[in-house]
Amino acid sequence: MTYKQSRGFYKHGNLPHLDLPGAVQFLSIVMADAAPKKQQIRRISSEFQSGIEIIHAIDCEVDGNSGSCLLKHEHYASCVVDSIFRTSTDGQHNPLAWVIMPNHLHLLTRVNQESDIGRIVNRLKSGSATSINRLRGSSGKFWQRGYFDRMIRSDDQLWRTIDYIHNNPVEAGLVSDPQHWKMSSIHGFSREAVLEKLR
Repeated sequence: MTYKQSRGFYKHGNLPHLDLPGAVQFLSIVMADAAPKKQQIRRISSEFQSGIEIIHAIDCEVDGNSGSCLLKHEHYASCVVDSIFRTSTDGQHNPLAWVIMPNHLHLLTRVNQESDIGRIVNRLKSGSATSINRLRGSSGKFWQRGYFDRMIRSDDQLWRTIDYIHNNPVEAGLVSDPQHWKMSSIHGFSREAVLEKLR
């Protein structure tokens, strides 16, 4: 089998990314009208050192329900879930955990050997935006330009990230128990299924 050549570290816009075939990546994608401004991202990036701290700080910025929060409506959030699984059924990635928040998405996924994270995100964003705009009878930009990513480097980091994803609705004050948030992979979640996808 021939594997694509890795892009490794690269920069797209203001954000650094790491693209490695087979990597497990934690992604955060924010709606365009809720995305932190460049100055906020620069400030956050200068205050924190680790990628997960930066993602958490950005999460705090958007958890305040900034923007239109269209994804709080199940029919719009379902378009994002459908897009996650459409891009996985064509073999690009294996989703491990996800949550759709009112104005952003968190996705933990394993990038397949012949794909790359940028292509996965672009297809996920364009597919969901097209479906949502069709439902709304509108057009225009739905998602922020770019995305935030963090490569998972250890088992401990993997399980902490999954807990972080599933608990995000609780941390944002939307529910008291993660099981109460409908748009999450916590329903029917199994550690065994995650381990099987990582084999």
